[in-house]
Amino acid sequence: PCGRHMKAWRAQFRLEGIAGDESSAYCGKDGKGKKMGPMGLMSHLTSKRDTCPIHFGINVYIREVYSNYKGGFGHKALYQLNDWQYQEAVGIEKRENRKVITKLKEELEEERKRASELKKQNEKYKKELEKLKTVSPDQHKKVEQTNKTKKLLGIPAKEKSTVSNDPLDWLTYRSIFFNLLECTRAVALSSKGSGKIEIQVKQNFNLQQLFDLWHDKAADDKTYLFRSLDGLNNAKQSGNMHAWKLLTDWKVKYEDTEEDMAIDEGGPTREFFSQVFRQMGDLTVMVGIGKKCRESNKPSVGDSVNFLSNTGKKIGIIVKKSEKVFDKKAKVTYHVLCDGVIEKVRQKKITIQQKPIRLFEQTDEGYIPETDEKISHNIDCILQYEDMSEGKKEAQKRDIIERIKVYYRAIGRIMLHCLATDHPISAAAMPRFYQNGKGKKHA
Repeated sequence: PCGRHMKAWRAQFRLEGIAGDESSAYCGKDGKGKKMGPMGLMSHLTSKRDTCPIHFGINVYIREVYSNYKGGFGHKALYQLNDWQYQEAVGIEKRENRKVITKLKEELEEERKRASELKKQNEKYKKELEKLKTVSPDQHKKVEQTNKTKKLLGIPAKEKSTVSNDPLDWLTYRSIFFNLLECTRAVALSSKGSGKIEIQVKQNFNLQQLFDLWHDKAADDKTYLFRSLDGLNNAKQSGNMHAWKLLTDWKVKYEDTEEDMAIDEGGPTREFFSQVFRQMGDLTVMVGIGKKCRESNKPSVGDSVNFLSNTGKKIGIIVKKSEKVFDKKAKVTYHVLCDGVIEKVRQKKITIQQKPIRLFEQTDEGYIPETDEKISHNIDCILQYEDMSEGKKEAQKRDIIERIKVYYRAIGRIMLHCLATDHPISAAAMPRFYQNGKGKKHA
């Protein structure tokens, strides 16, 4: 926490005064403070424990947390390199890992046997059905009619198994998934090489503005985060595939700083993903409105508006509405964000231009995508005021939903890249029940 690559974390928890670059505990001076491995970290903490109370406290905390690691003997980094305690800890860790690997192999073999058995049963059923079709056409028709009736009534033929909560099952699923992902990554990169993809963004970027900009660019240069899946076969034939860009390493660089901040093993890249997952819950797709909708709706938070300020007409986003509940005569004031500055504006000086369609719902567990039904309803509520034919309304609605899908797809591709390159995904961006495959259907 005292290194320079943890600056954003310290700022988030207001620890700059304790461990920041102006404190005696700071370790990022003169190019120091790079990310360390377990042995390097413990050696560093031990060397400074007698002169710095912060390092002393971190040293005590880590030793306490990892004292029961892997069977209770403790992590190898707690001991001197190559002494008998270190060797014992290494041996215990290897034995524990071998147990997990052996268990994973056994579980994987059992899954393969079950899959093989199900395949045999399915083939047997198909053969019996074909035989029945030849021997007894009437009976075959009855079986087909029964299956169709069950499907129309929503009666499942067989209850599907749910995701297990057994940790060993989770390890099995995780191992299978990441092995498949690693194979896919190796195949994708074999023809394109393993060079890093450079992404340039502002250090304090706004995800909404960034997505809007990238979406508009995608129409010309097929930006890989927003590229459509249409014409995929033609892309394969022409060699213009972008899938490998999602699986190779990314190097994020800040446009507004001259310092190469990626030198600390990817600090800006980690911060980029952190900001994406932190801001994704505020993503919207804006829908332009006409006169009738403008007259029927008051300004609300999230609206894109034209407003009259002391220096002239401007465009901004409403971020807050202020009103005195118990004073009916008091005028409503809106806080409008324009060019990074918030201005207070009266309602009469505001003209609504666009209404937002939110992509995510915020819950106690984190962000989850809005349902198809809710998104469709919100679009209908805006378009109902428009003076156009039903055909044109449906066409506009399809365009809005397509843009929403593109934004969802971009978030999904960023998550896929994080999984492929072992970057952590915030729990707020993927709540526990979503990890279990029990999330809501979304656009």
